Amino acid sequence: MLLLTKGRLNPVAWYSQCAEAYILAFSSASSAGTLPVTIRVVQKGNQIHVPEALAKFICSLGSTVHKDGAAVVSY
Repeated sequence: MLLLTKGRLNPVAWYSQCAEAYILAFSSASSAGTLPVTIRVVQKGNQIHVPEALAKFICSLGSTVHKDGAAVVSY
């Protein structure tokens, strides 16, 4: 709901863009192992467009503390 109301993003498109990172994370059960894929998805996504430095920092921080990296940043 937050993607739709606050972010004005299509949730179906959002999750389909992130599917590669979700599938790898689920199958490997490793936060560190999925970090390169997660950073690439966050940087190259059609709807996401996060700058490289911010993506690396937030995803690394989220992986380290075992939280969702997107939850660390609030717009």
